[in-house]
Amino acid sequence: MTFSADPLRLTTILTDLVATNSVNPTLVEGAPGELEIARLTTRLMREAGLDVTRYEPEAGRPSVVGRLAGGGGGPTLMLNAHYDTGRVEGMAATFTA
Repeated sequence: MTFSADPLRLTTILTDLVATNSVNPTLVEGAPGELEIARLTTRLMREAGLDVTRYEPEAGRPSVVGRLAGGGGGPTLMLNAHYDTGRVEGMAATFTA
């Protein structure tokens, strides 16, 4: 599988990720948590051809795993990131890119 870097598409993806309120509800009471950003990352990974699995060890707090099988027999590459947001009070232009 070959991937190409389309600057406009990458900018759109980044803008969508930044615009998604994912404030951690354990840090801010009533915050939305990771549900919407999990939906977005699930869709983006599926569009890119990855096999996607969602785990929800705590209600409303899903984790998303995307897997793309290689074909060359080389070593495995694993990337890991978090997508929740901490406190945003007092920040200017929150959730805008």
